Amino acid sequence: MNQRNGKSQPIDEATGQGPSSPPAEPRPSRLGGWRNLFGPLGRYRPGWLRRDLAAGFRNCDPLAVPQWAHLPEVSSSEERLLAALPLRGKVVYDIGAHAGAYSLFFSRRVGPAGAVVAFEPSPKTFALLRRNIEINGVANVHPLECALGRESARRALYVLPGMPSTASLAPEARTPFRLRSAVVAIEPLDTLAPRLDLPSPDFIKIDVEGMEAEVLAGATDTLRRWRPDVLVEIHGATPHARKAQAERVAVLLARLGYGLTHVESRRAVTPGRAAVAAVGHVFARVSRRPIPQIA
Repeated sequence: MNQRNGKSQPIDEATGQGPSSPPAEPRPSRLGGWRNLFGPLGRYRPGWLRRDLAAGFRNCDPLAVPQWAHLPEVSSSEERLLAALPLRGKVVYDIGAHAGAYSLFFSRRVGPAGAVVAFEPSPKTFALLRRNIEINGVANVHPLECALGRESARRALYVLPGMPSTASLAPEARTPFRLRSAVVAIEPLDTLAPRLDLPSPDFIKIDVEGMEAEVLAGATDTLRRWRPDVLVEIHGATPHARKAQAERVAVLLARLGYGLTHVESRRAVTPGRAAVAAVGHVFARVSRRPIPQIA
């Protein structure tokens, strides 16, 4: 694995906090509308709408019906983008891996010469992730039970009952409708990667239920040094919150020299014009390289 030597210097504008600011403590969401009761959500879709991302792999989760279900002729813009990326032999960071549908997909795409590092903070979900890796005999996926953020901290994880993929560490996740499921450790990627001697990433997928800007703010050295492609799913409790999240993501990545595209509409995303990305995904690539065509 490649050793890294850089010091973490997160971009303050992404979060409004200085490098020495203490980690933000979760606070209950203000009940300004019924949406706030659910906390940060993205384009939530049950596992059976992921089509065949993990088709051919076994799933240990007895509650998954059917197992990694396949809907013929149905795929999302996100899935078509992932299918178009040349990942053979590459290193993928799956941040917010859940039970492993995407990690197993990436495992197949990168092949034996590549690697997938899967980050999942929820203890119960991490157990499913590890089991799915084991029962499928996958050797190129390396699971890590931790959350990524701007600074080292411990924070409560809140989840909507019966919807484990909604588990969130974002302050707005603390609502009457969510249950506190665990207290987990958070570390910046810029600190964790050199400490664990992780391989340098070529592609990073981020699905973290309202922690998008925090994860990126803790990964600025990694992004600046290795220039990986990045796919971010935008979350928020309300349309306004999602627009604000998209703007923070756009500001941070643009300052690092990335060009951004809203995957679902294929429109450019720039600071001040990020509202289009409030629903769906942002694909980011350093500006000098062309954005892949999505069929």
